[in-house]
Amino acid sequence: MLKEKRRFEDMLLYSVAAVSVIVLAFMFASFALGAYAFTSPMLGGTSVRQTTQYFPIFAFGIAVPIFFPFPLTIGEIFVAVWAIYLTFFVILLMGPWSGLLNSLKKIKQDRTLAIYSNGALTVAVAFPAMLMLAAAIEFLLNSVGIPVGSLPQQDPRGFFYQLSIAPLIEEFGFRLCFVGLAAFLISWGVTKSYHSLRAFWHPSNALSEAGIQTWRQAPLYLSIALSALIFGFAHYLYGGGWEVGKIVSATVVGLFLAIIYYTHGFPAAVISHWGFDYFQAAFLYFDDVRGLPDISNVSNFSQALLYSQTYETYLMVFSAFVIYAYFIYTIIQGRLHNRSAFKHRE
Repeated sequence: MLKEKRRFEDMLLYSVAAVSVIVLAFMFASFALGAYAFTSPMLGGTSVRQTTQYFPIFAFGIAVPIFFPFPLTIGEIFVAVWAIYLTFFVILLMGPWSGLLNSLKKIKQDRTLAIYSNGALTVAVAFPAMLMLAAAIEFLLNSVGIPVGSLPQQDPRGFFYQLSIAPLIEEFGFRLCFVGLAAFLISWGVTKSYHSLRAFWHPSNALSEAGIQTWRQAPLYLSIALSALIFGFAHYLYGGGWEVGKIVSATVVGLFLAIIYYTHGFPAAVISHWGFDYFQAAFLYFDDVRGLPDISNVSNFSQALLYSQTYETYLMVFSAFVIYAYFIYTIIQGRLHNRSAFKHRE
């Protein structure tokens, strides 16, 4: 009986690893698909040669424009931000504690810890789970009459540009400014060393290296909750099409992003956020420049198979199902094991 349970748990764990690798493959492919779609003359809206004098960022949840000394085109900014995301993606494949291939090799031995040790695998597990949780929350809110809203998409390239820069500027303004700063101040208060600056890049790692006990990190946990709440309210207060229900789903997602930032660093938080924005938009606009009509108007399943969005959507749903199944099963088995051990001692 125990062997059968272990085999089933192993099967679920290997399934989580397998879907995570496929998710990473889709993420990698989206870099090319998104770049092609954004630069394609078939994509309507703002021209890639449209110039701008500033780059919008968030500082502690407040929108602040950073002005350039000379105008830049949105195409140039897109390429720069795109390159940053690709760099972060590669960094995640390499660490922070173990490379992707090494972590996959150690899954049988280290189990969930092997996935946790690699940033890319962690993101590939967390992102589909967050995406489906946010979708479920928004569906329930809309069902009970609490509107979530949506963003208008009249300007395809302009909207894609906004989605492309959002992960970087929002993770800076909501995660690094709150959680990173709190981690830095805690580390600096103990060590008085400029090595504390590493807390902005990877909070938990920097605090661990400084030997700071968990109980001394209470302000950091408060900053994680605060960053999530402000992130949630900012979506509604800054408007753009979001309604009051978005506060709930954005707060939940913000909490997950803050935890990922704390545990796995800034690149992991940015790429997790990037999944919600650029990654999904890349498939949407790739289908658009291929001349395919809006998929919401397609009722025939065979026609839907022509869309790259279809495969991305089904992958996210299936991945989330496998990931939740594994963690729910292990939690239940852990509780049953603890109860059995308690009864045995009795």
